[in-house]
Amino acid sequence: MKLDVGCGTDKKQGFTGLDISKLPGVDIVADIQKSIPLKDNSVEEIYCVNVLQHIPNWKTSLKEMHRVLKVRGILELLVPHFTHNRAFNPFHKHHFSLHCFDYFDPRSELAARRYYYTEGIRFVIKKVNIEIRKSKIFFWTYLINRLVNLNKRTQHIWESWFCFIFPALNIRFFLEKRPSDEKFTNEISSRYRKKND
Repeated sequence: MKLDVGCGTDKKQGFTGLDISKLPGVDIVADIQKSIPLKDNSVEEIYCVNVLQHIPNWKTSLKEMHRVLKVRGILELLVPHFTHNRAFNPFHKHHFSLHCFDYFDPRSELAARRYYYTEGIRFVIKKVNIEIRKSKIFFWTYLINRLVNLNKRTQHIWESWFCFIFPALNIRFFLEKRPSDEKFTNEISSRYRKKND
């Protein structure tokens, strides 16, 4: 099964649609802040576009998506970047940055330092794409978009120094589920402790 979480009336082709409202095209009506009515490790891929910013505690929803996703399954997330001028509206509870999901990636230093924050949610960040605001008038914005997304380092430099000069619209994350067993967690924390001893 492939699941489109928060699909609304624009369900992705070939996906099962899940939404909190019973709308045309919605196959499963559920509130992902509470639970997703599917079995553990039953979904191959999850597509979740412009949803998490509306949820007061999005980590609870992320935990549910992690639960139903198969190990090595892909979660595709699209969220607004904090420099997006429309990110600040009455319906948005959160704004996102390049490193928001590093806490869930066992390879990152943030996960090593704060592994106990994540309640067993483990994703490896496979790919990140920052969507810079493009303009036909300012044609060079297309070039900026390419330069920013050359690699992780250029993305980090952009967000640290240039993001308010060249603001983004959204960030797209491709996350791969990893198992959330206790041994794996302990390996993360011990690796960080050894580094800092």
